Amino acid sequence: FTIGLSNGFIGSEWRTQMVDDVEQVFAEYEEQGLVDQLIVESADVDVNGQIQQIRNLISAGVDAIIVNPNSATALNAVFQEAEDQGIQVYATDQAVEPDFVTNVVIDQTEWGAANAEWLAGEVGDGARIVAINGIAGHPANEARWSGAQQVFSDANIEVLANANADWDEATAQQQMSDLLATYQNIDGVFTQDGMALGVFRAIDANNQTGQITQTGEARAGFMQALDTLRDSDFASIGGFNPPGIAGTALRVAINELQGNEVADDAYAEDGNA
Repeated sequence: FTIGLSNGFIGSEWRTQMVDDVEQVFAEYEEQGLVDQLIVESADVDVNGQIQQIRNLISAGVDAIIVNPNSATALNAVFQEAEDQGIQVYATDQAVEPDFVTNVVIDQTEWGAANAEWLAGEVGDGARIVAINGIAGHPANEARWSGAQQVFSDANIEVLANANADWDEATAQQQMSDLLATYQNIDGVFTQDGMALGVFRAIDANNQTGQITQTGEARAGFMQALDTLRDSDFASIGGFNPPGIAGTALRVAINELQGNEVADDAYAEDGNA
């Protein structure tokens, strides 16, 4: 089998590891003689650029496409083009809408809600927080913030501002510095993976580490920073979003290409694997 991978964002180490994990799983199947070529289309592109990535893979005659989509809906037509050519598409990390695409994902809405619930419990009723989210319009970003917003609304927490830092650490640090200069008495920060360390550095530079509670990330840089506060009262949470889920998508694809079916109990109620 020939496998295609479409990755439309390369601005974080998470995406680098995602591609690496797909390559490692591919190597396992290559040793078994089940696959012979992995075609990787990986670049910083907009939706139109990702459509071209996928068309390149279709033209190359791949048997399956794994895609980390830049949009939940804008790729539907090109997914249909792949389907019409008998090419199965597997969306990973971020879910898409067509029912002929298999979503191999975590529940991003629940991911956002779980982190927000922790933050709400820490800052308490009536608190004032800011949010620093990822790329506006990206499916995972929108799902996470949707889950978090509902929690904050239910907990009577005021969201003073919602900034987008594109999952970039340096941008998040600047955004947080600007918010600290704009708003007084911020109780907490909701942020996502890839940006928590930047947020932390901005808070620390303003000598408010013990005053502002923030969500974090399960990544080495942020956790190493927290280790310096081991003896303090500082607390954070880092919900884990595994980049290896793209490798899992490849495993699902190979099994289905071999004629096997995904077990019914592997699907969530919404139909996602």
